[in-house]
Amino acid sequence: MTLSSNRPLAREIQLLREKIGSRLSLQEDAQEVPCHIVAELEISGEFYACLLPQDARRDDLYIYRYQLDGDHHRVEPIEDDQEWEQVADAYDEWLYFKHKENG
Repeated sequence: MTLSSNRPLAREIQLLREKIGSRLSLQEDAQEVPCHIVAELEISGEFYACLLPQDARRDDLYIYRYQLDGDHHRVEPIEDDQEWEQVADAYDEWLYFKHKENG
């Protein structure tokens, strides 16, 4: 999918879900937060997971960058606002086309 003329392509992937399934727990403020992986996107060679906390409202989406190394994975927050916005825009576009395909 093309985000715009000055942004890289984003494509849906399932690398993390293939390794660990559709659930992931985050550590936040010394608390475990169970999440559902709703989408995974690759943008410019970086992998991102779009996560919905299990007990959250539909608008409480978390976006994290992740890396895979064999059987291990590392999930890290996105510190850069521009990077976060780019991934959020890619997710919105993915969601739009997913909705359009389904109905």
